[in-house]
Amino acid sequence: MHFNKIGMAITGLSSMGYAEASATANVETFWIWVALFTLGIVGIAILFITSYQTQKMQQLHQSMFDKQLEMEKNQNLLLTNMSENIHDIAKQALEKSHHVIDKTSKSFRNKEKILSNVESRLLDVTNDLIDFLRLKSKKIEIVNEEFNINNVLNELSGTICSQFLGSQVELIFDIDK
Repeated sequence: MHFNKIGMAITGLSSMGYAEASATANVETFWIWVALFTLGIVGIAILFITSYQTQKMQQLHQSMFDKQLEMEKNQNLLLTNMSENIHDIAKQALEKSHHVIDKTSKSFRNKEKILSNVESRLLDVTNDLIDFLRLKSKKIEIVNEEFNINNVLNELSGTICSQFLGSQVELIFDIDK
């Protein structure tokens, strides 16, 4: 009878161990499914976020492309306006030169001054157009350099002092960087 009870106890303990192992396996299976489900949710979230970012990047790219087209349109408009400006200045120069030549009563210096003023305006606009075209064709590279206002002011004061020699004009500049 003791053996019978001992046998029953061993059988009961072994079935408890089996039930416990089975419960542990069920818990592990549950956590594996939870982990897989969580990974699936995270994967779907990553796909959603990635597609959203891709869509935003495409919109940004389209916006930049539209701005670039508008800039090119504005550059072409600027070139057209500059060429019209050069044409108008050249036309004015010719008209003024013919007008000055026709009026012989004006002094020669006045004629020369008017013609040089028109020529300098035409030359300035032409140089601006050439510089702009060089920039656009990337033959000139813009380099950002430190600007020292003191050098400019020293040159300006030297020019003014040389033009007004003997006058009591004194220029003093005090600029902190």
